[in-house]
Amino acid sequence: MIFDKWRIGSLELKNRMVRSGTSEFASDCAGRPTDFLQRMYVELARGGVGLIMTGYAFIREDGRSDNDQNGIHADELVPAWHDMTDAVHTAAPDCKIAMQLVHGGRQCKPDTVTDTLAPSAVRDPRAGITPREMTVDEIWQMIEAFGQAATRVKEAGFDALQIHAAHGYLISQFISPHTNRRTDEWGGNVRKRARFFVEVFRQCRRELGEDYPILAKLNCTDFLASGITPEEAGEIGEILAGEGLQAIELSAWMYEAEPGLSPSRKVDPKPEEEGYFLNEARIIRRIIPAPVPVGLCGGIRSLTAISRLLDDERLDFISMSRPFIAEPDLGNRLKAGQARAACNSCNECLEGKRHPIVSCPPIQEGRLYERIGHPEWA
Repeated sequence: MIFDKWRIGSLELKNRMVRSGTSEFASDCAGRPTDFLQRMYVELARGGVGLIMTGYAFIREDGRSDNDQNGIHADELVPAWHDMTDAVHTAAPDCKIAMQLVHGGRQCKPDTVTDTLAPSAVRDPRAGITPREMTVDEIWQMIEAFGQAATRVKEAGFDALQIHAAHGYLISQFISPHTNRRTDEWGGNVRKRARFFVEVFRQCRRELGEDYPILAKLNCTDFLASGITPEEAGEIGEILAGEGLQAIELSAWMYEAEPGLSPSRKVDPKPEEEGYFLNEARIIRRIIPAPVPVGLCGGIRSLTAISRLLDDERLDFISMSRPFIAEPDLGNRLKAGQARAACNSCNECLEGKRHPIVSCPPIQEGRLYERIGHPEWA
């Protein structure tokens, strides 16, 4: 099934491989894509992936998590992003690209945001920050900002939009009972905690029209005792599906949770262990209406596991990040018979000393294929 065509609303995709949104640390200080980032996306497009998700793009200056993060917060950024989407579509007309929208909330670094906003004033122990609780007026202003950013996404030539509602960023903070302690109409039970997400989606839909594809990235679990449960995540997915959300990518984790449980675990999984969040995804897949495509990221490496996830587990697509950092042409390689990604989750691509550009040193230095006995071929 991995090479089968499928649809996200009006958008037809050539296969079921998605390059999961990953912070590339390769935009300039204003949020514009660099030449390096454009080359990275073009290489991915030529490499056989069906859909590219950009690294998360902040929608307002007070939602920036990193200095070299993608941005879509101002109209003057649209031409630069349009140049990039044009380059991708020219290089591989059958490859689609979506922009991932985010506001960092309390997970914005102190050196990027001075007035940190969140649904509730719950301290982030990792950043050492206690955010300011948003007023109701500020909530509605933020919803409007998401809609304005969505308009820029469409104007920039992207094929789809993904709303980042995972990993402890602002929408995830509203969804999670760990970070949302509000007692008004924006907090409390699951439906009230989901309201911000719903209103963001509605605003994006109003701006983009009925036919433009909108996806979301959603946490299965926060990996915190007081965080979201898979059952709650399923209910939220069901609510958004009822609103017209057209696909859901499942992930997990918040920044203050155990680092070893993150989507970028430093563990090379065996085929039977691939899909870190599969148990949670099974619960959610049973709740979300079947017509809505659901995909999974986290530790997926082999064709054996991919086939199991798509055929046996009834998932609709799979998302990978680090394997595409190591092998941007992984889609072509798998189609030609390579059984497994070369990536062994060493995490050298994500080490701080490698910033501002995410890359795979073992590949660049000729170490990876040799180290794991994996066949290297052009």
